[in-house]
Amino acid sequence: SILSGADLLLSVHGNSADDPAARGFEAYPALPDSSYHEDSLRFARLLAGEMGEAGAVLRGDGGIRYAYYDEAGNKLLRDVPDPELEGLPSFAMVQYPRCPAEQCFVTNAEDVADFAGEEGCARAAACYYRAICAYFELEPKT
Repeated sequence: SILSGADLLLSVHGNSADDPAARGFEAYPALPDSSYHEDSLRFARLLAGEMGEAGAVLRGDGGIRYAYYDEAGNKLLRDVPDPELEGLPSFAMVQYPRCPAEQCFVTNAEDVADFAGEEGCARAAACYYRAICAYFELEPKT
């Protein structure tokens, strides 16, 4: 597998919603029943903190959300882990890589103005870089 031996996986997306007013940053860590949950949650908090400091609106619980899929394939989003949904799958990206993983979203025209384009992408990349350095307890290079 391409992820064999990976220490961390970060999947970055520009999300969309039917409601054009929906906006903000959200990180989806591995679910609590995953062996990587604590590491994934730690990284998600670091990443959401960096994005919040950069001016992103944080969705969910401080930028953290959880995704579950029911038996019919419906996506169920929660701001905190839902014990009643334990055992259901999440995004494959955070469920199957065998390492801590995050699925991150930024959506809405205002978000695009803040975090797209050359300057915005550089600002977001710096957030990701600082969070990765913090996760591995490394000092970022300036």
